[in-house]
Amino acid sequence: MARQLTPLGRILLVLSGLALIGYGLYRYGFADRLRELVEKVVPAAKERQSVVPQKADLPGVESNSGSSVAAVPMP
Repeated sequence: MARQLTPLGRILLVLSGLALIGYGLYRYGFADRLRELVEKVVPAAKERQSVVPQKADLPGVESNSGSSVAAVPMP
């Protein structure tokens, strides 16, 4: 007497089959052709140059800027 599969069993069986098919397509080079097809349909975003400035001129800092705070020795 045969037993019927539960819905969870059916889902696992279908996912296992899809995983095997996907691995086979990936293993034998179909992924590269699929990637090229996707690039034709959905092109990649264009890269832009960075907007970070190359150099920044900062004002000079004086060692004794005339502050009223006295230097404290290290403990």
